Formats: sequence, C-alpha cells, structure tokens
Amino acid sequence: MTRNRRIVIFLLFFTLFLAMFIPLISYVLWRMDDERPLRVLILDKTVIDPNVSEHISFNWVLEHMKFTKSPGVFYDPVNDYKGFYPLGEGRYAVRDFKGYTPEQLDSVAALHDMAYFTDTYGIYNEEWDIVYPKEGSTQAKRITGQLSGILYGGTDQEDVDLLRRMSAQGKLVLTEFNVIATPTEEPVRRSFEELYDVNWTGWTGRFFLNLENTPVNELPSWIIRGYEEQWDKSWAFTKSGLVLVHADGRILVLEQDTHLNSSVPVIHTGAAERERYGLPETMPYPFWFDITLH
Repeated sequence: MTRNRRIVIFLLFFTLFLAMFIPLISYVLWRMDDERPLRVLILDKTVIDPNVSEHISFNWVLEHMKFTKSPGVFYDPVNDYKGFYPLGEGRYAVRDFKGYTPEQLDSVAALHDMAYFTDTYGIYNEEWDIVYPKEGSTQAKRITGQLSGILYGGTDQEDVDLLRRMSAQGKLVLTEFNVIATPTEEPVRRSFEELYDVNWTGWTGRFFLNLENTPVNELPSWIIRGYEEQWDKSWAFTKSGLVLVHADGRILVLEQDTHLNSSVPVIHTGAAERERYGLPETMPYPFWFDITLH
C-alpha cells in the first residue's frame, strides 16, 4: 500500500469518525447543560393541522436553549399553547382567553414569565374544508383565505388586556405577523396600537418567489381575482415580487425588474441590537408582513 493511499484511507476513517461522534459529543454536552425554568405562554390561532408550523420553530429554540416548563419536561408544541386545536376529521377545539375576567387575566399574567403571540390570523372556511373535506364534496379550488369567511381567529380584547398586564410587570412580550391586521376588529387593534405606540397602515404584504399563476406557487386565488377586478386586466406576472393587500381590499403587485431592483424584503438591525442579541446586520424575510408606523 502506497503512502498516498494510506493517507486517503486515514482521512476517510477520520471523516467518518467526526461525522459519527461530533453529533454524539454535542448531544452529551447539551444534556449536561443546566436546565432553565421559564414559564412561557404561547398563543397561536392559526393551527390548521397537527404540524403546528406557525410556532414549532419557537419550541425548537426553547428546547435547544433548555428552557423547561417543569424539571426535565420541555414544552410540547402540539399541546402547550393557547388558541385553535384541530382534532381530526373536521373537529376542533378552542382554548383561548375570550371571556376571561380581569381577575383571571391577572392570574395568567402573574403565572407566566413571557408571552409569545405567534399568529392570530385564524382559520378560514375554505382552507378548513380543503384540509378536512365534507363527505361527498369535491375540493378542486385553491385556498381563498380571508374572502372565504372566517371560522376562527383575530386578536380579542382579552388578549390585549393580558399583554398590557404582562408589560406592566416588565415581562417579555413577543408578537409576530399577524397580531393586529385582518381579521382583528378595529377597536381591539387601536387598543394594541395605543399600548405599544404603533400604527398599522392597513397594508400587509408578502414576497413570492414566482408570481406566475400556477398551483405550485401558493398564490391565493382571491388575490388574483381581486387584482383582475380592480385593475381590469389579466394577471400576467411571471417573475418574483411583492403582493401588497390593504384592509379595504386594494391590491398592488410590485414585480422584480419592472417595479423593483430587489424584490426580497430585508430586515436591517441596528448596531446596538446586533451587539446585544448577536443578530446579523441584514436578514431576508420572504413571508407575510405588516406595514406599520412607529
């Protein structure tokens, strides 16, 4: 066996060793790390199936950082949240704070260290019927979203009152899109805006990698239909771009090269926040977002 061949074999076995044992060593070190008890309140009103896709990444962070709800017990993404629960076969349950008294909200705020409102957009009738079709029905239509009528969703006044109590106690509050846009009612939205000194413009938007009207591009049909009705012309976009939707129904489309030099929204983080939280200076954000003023 030549020297070069021995080196190649050694490198091969060394690489296999690293591939096998580095994950094991990392896991052992993670297991040895101390747990961090943290009482977390998660609210998610947009859970259409057991995948809980809207908040499962947050649960991954909690477990990775070893935040536990009790000694040795991590948060279960399928059960440890408030909001909408699909039960299978078209059945569902709702477990939220609607109807809570001020005293009950006081107790909830005192019990938790932080609140994380993932998404209150909710579930709409047609998307629910597509996932859980009624017997004898055919589901050939794509999701129409907000124009199909709401099954459940929207931020309630009790939700805002709870956040007010937690903020007053200096506890961490995190909210994501969508927490005050459609279908949240205007009085509740104003209450949230006053609490956190923000002002929603009425516009929401989303980046689409491909605006071409095909089933694989996840373009809601109500957007295409609404655009064609408002602008009296056919949907003819084929590149990437942004779709902007106003609460009053207006729809604007900004296409790459035609209207935009760069169609992917980018989050810019200031120097102080980058240093404090270890964040990158810029990060692409290719999902739904609110346009708000502060």
